[in-house]
Amino acid sequence: MTPSATAVAHRSTYRAEQGRTVARPPVLPGTTRTVPLAPLPKDRRGLAAPQHPAATHGLPARKVAPFSLLGVTWDDPSAAPPQAVQVRTRSAGGAWSPWQALETHTSDAPAAEVDAGPLRGSTMPLWVGRSDAVEVRVAPRRAAVPEGLRLELVDPGSDEPSRGSVPELRSRQGVAWSSGTHRVVDRPRFDEAEDPTEPAEPTEPKEPFEPGGTEDWSDVEEMLEGSEPSGSEASEKETSEKETSENEASEHEPSKESGHRPTTPGGSGRPHQEPRPSHPEPGPRPSSDANVTTGRVAAHPKIVSRAGWGADEKLRERGFRYTKRVKVAFVHHSATGNYYSCSQVPSMIRSIYRYHVKSNGWRDIGYNFLIDKCGTIYEGRAGGVSKPVMGAHSLGFNHNSTGVVLLGSYNSASPPKAALKSLAKLTAWKLGLSGVDPRSSVRMRSSGGKYGKGTVVTVKVVSGHRDVFGTDCPGDRLYARLGWVRTVAAKLQRH
Repeated sequence: MTPSATAVAHRSTYRAEQGRTVARPPVLPGTTRTVPLAPLPKDRRGLAAPQHPAATHGLPARKVAPFSLLGVTWDDPSAAPPQAVQVRTRSAGGAWSPWQALETHTSDAPAAEVDAGPLRGSTMPLWVGRSDAVEVRVAPRRAAVPEGLRLELVDPGSDEPSRGSVPELRSRQGVAWSSGTHRVVDRPRFDEAEDPTEPAEPTEPKEPFEPGGTEDWSDVEEMLEGSEPSGSEASEKETSEKETSENEASEHEPSKESGHRPTTPGGSGRPHQEPRPSHPEPGPRPSSDANVTTGRVAAHPKIVSRAGWGADEKLRERGFRYTKRVKVAFVHHSATGNYYSCSQVPSMIRSIYRYHVKSNGWRDIGYNFLIDKCGTIYEGRAGGVSKPVMGAHSLGFNHNSTGVVLLGSYNSASPPKAALKSLAKLTAWKLGLSGVDPRSSVRMRSSGGKYGKGTVVTVKVVSGHRDVFGTDCPGDRLYARLGWVRTVAAKLQRH
């Protein structure tokens, strides 16, 4: 869609790393509408799945303002979630969908955030495309449903970013780019000397590191084509297990001043927000150029920036929060469904972003990176793609990790080859910034959740969300491909 003249006239600009100023897409409009869910009449309490109890709450079929993504939330994130939540929607063309289930999970009771107010429990969101009517039914897990049940209807806005002004992030050492009032210095590595327990870097010979590198992947496509994803990790050639201790303080440490309370053990299939500090923490101190070298490097993949997918930067918290360095990549699926076109992805990401911030009470989108079915990689949580930005994706293990989500649901559907290739490229590059072999393992110290606070857990450097949390995420079909991703990512680092 062509932006209006007014929108074009009010476009902001950002400074690219080459020094040129180019048009930035306008901030795209979006809305979140909330509808309380009330007790249902007895004649509307059936559920499509006979194993579930009868629905007690919901919303009879009702015309609403246009929306594209929905979810259900409730007041207390520590309350037991509903046994089942089902929705059906009417497309803008007039056709009703069949009943679809929203993923629900046991909640973790994360601490309230200082600026955004209390968090809310929630289902995973579901992308349904442009719709104008909805029906909901909710079955309780026990005698009652959680208090404060409400339906969240998200409209990402109708305008799409102009193709000619969608920036891609291509980091260069020591180069700054700015977006609005936030200036980000994008450097691949940071000084970790403040952590006396951090293990020493590998002593093997190091190759010169050229941040950014080539973005022409034609020279490795033949290798990728010759290494097809399989459902088994038997062919994966694991290196000797390289275990690294994680001894930094927990990001869940309660603060007497801010009123944070520690979380309780539990499991969830969705990313959870960590408590934010009263004052946003500054980013890590950049290292000297001499330290920006590693024996494991890979080319910087193309990444569509937040401006490229139309993020409204006024929604999120202004500050950024960083961890020390990225040693693990946790892979997720969004569970938002597979019925989307790649041209819809910017709208889809804006919807997830709005759901995380406005409906769940988080400070930003939870994931660090998002990958669509066509293999396009998108920047997630703000703070710099080359920096160790702390996300909200794997409760208890958000420190020293990055969260990558493949958009879609992959329990029964196989992830597209293009998405798996991009996952391998992204993890090769991101882990390479810390000199980490994608085939190795690392010891992580839990800050609470599935594993008790302080528990040391050994995980693979490229792991699924289920490896550290009580969830099916990233789905059986995607989880079975992670061995292939590790192998190809390691090859890309050596290429």
